[in-house]
Amino acid sequence: MKILTWNIWQYAVPWDKPELPGVGAGYPAHAPRPGAWAYWVQRRAIILATLAAERPDVVLLQECATDAERAPDAPNQAAQLADALGYTFVYRRATASHRRHAEFGQGVLAAPGWTIQAATAYDLPSAAPPQDSPRIALGVDLAGPWGALRVLNAHFSLDAAARLRSVEQLLAQTADVPAPLLLAGDLNDVPDSAAITRLARAGWQDCWAAIRPAEPEFTFCTPAPFIRLDYIFQAPAGPLQPMAARRVGVTPDGAGFFPSDHAGVLVEFATTRVE
Repeated sequence: MKILTWNIWQYAVPWDKPELPGVGAGYPAHAPRPGAWAYWVQRRAIILATLAAERPDVVLLQECATDAERAPDAPNQAAQLADALGYTFVYRRATASHRRHAEFGQGVLAAPGWTIQAATAYDLPSAAPPQDSPRIALGVDLAGPWGALRVLNAHFSLDAAARLRSVEQLLAQTADVPAPLLLAGDLNDVPDSAAITRLARAGWQDCWAAIRPAEPEFTFCTPAPFIRLDYIFQAPAGPLQPMAARRVGVTPDGAGFFPSDHAGVLVEFATTRVE
């Protein structure tokens, strides 16, 4: 069973940022600067090629946008990806723009053979705007070839205190949730932070560290990730056995574009049926 988490960066464009996240190092100053829609179409092709090659069972996406200005008449990015792959999906809004008709949130995509049975969005703590934006965790119950699975797709605040409160809230809300339960997403924090160490002290398994403890798994930001912000955790005493882990989205296309400013994280679990 493959689980993938990936922040897909809305309809962002890097041209107004001096470090050019999401663009190959040394991208020539005279090279094309696509607009938001054209840039997304190029990035979407890389994302779809990656998902088609990996065929994850469940995909947890953050920063899935609907944007009437940058992508008029286009459905949410989660819907675009799900439709192209033949997956089912659920999406919940986290925040909406006050400047234009646009929003983004989290999406969960399920491969053929999996059924999305229920979905609930939980408001998470965040700092006051404009320093931050509203945050959610999207809880989804699924049934698939290896039994039931519950995932929490989280995108934590930019504020450290809010991230720690988010962890405490989710620990309380999941205390009685039966295993298997996974928490994954862009947690916006490093492994030795208060929020991430709180999860570890509570018995949650960092699936990447369980398999590749000597490798740091930097996920942000492309083209040269230097910090780890994206995770897949399993709740205490979970029955799933992580077998392999790798990053995706760390290679640019021929034009020098990466699919996102974040790398995705994929974990493979042993496929013993969980009753």
